[in-house]
Amino acid sequence: MDEMWRDEGLDLAMEPYKCVATSPMTGILQMVPNSVTTAEVHMRDGMMGTFKDPSFSDWIRANNPDPRSHKTAVDLFSRSCAGYCVATCVLGIGDRHNDNIMIQSSGRYFHIDFGHFLGHLKYYKLGIRRERTPFVFTNEMAYVLGGVEGKDFGKFVDTACTAYCVLRRHMHLLVSLLLLMVPADMPELTGRDDINHIVTTLAPEVSDDRARESFEQTIHFCLDSRFKRFDNYLHNIAHAFG
Repeated sequence: MDEMWRDEGLDLAMEPYKCVATSPMTGILQMVPNSVTTAEVHMRDGMMGTFKDPSFSDWIRANNPDPRSHKTAVDLFSRSCAGYCVATCVLGIGDRHNDNIMIQSSGRYFHIDFGHFLGHLKYYKLGIRRERTPFVFTNEMAYVLGGVEGKDFGKFVDTACTAYCVLRRHMHLLVSLLLLMVPADMPELTGRDDINHIVTTLAPEVSDDRARESFEQTIHFCLDSRFKRFDNYLHNIAHAFG
């Protein structure tokens, strides 16, 4: 996806860290320096930090106090956030809590731990669905961008919608790559039915204008949902007392 975007002049500052399997149950991950989980950022404000809008913004400013470096950090956050919102939505990445999302001191935002994908989502006990939105975009993320009325927020929305439309134009390549991975025997990629998630999400039957409008609506839907912040709060509690 990053190559598709770059080929069309769209630099979304992705962090596709390398992973090498050394056996069926072990492997080696590339270290990403100067990064912390968003759970750690939340916990700077205590257990209730997941509900505090300025948490990410304050952390970015603390690491980039100079006005010029802060502006650069916000831009990096905006572009990388747009990229990962689109990528995790299209790939149907599940188990998106604040220990599986990280941020670098430079402002770059990125996801880790892709054990659940193609719409195979996580559930709490008793069958309660954990994921309620197609991707993670919460109030503390919008706050970094100046809120929904901010100039940076508008730029973020435009970038995300453009990135989404680029992937729509490359849908057949994405599907082909996943079909080639079926023999790898991953439990959540066993055949065409699993890959249908990408086709449904990219909606090839609609125009680009309609697709942009739909994705912008999805951004606001994610932002309006309060459940993800509550889910992150429960995750913090589980780690604190687990």
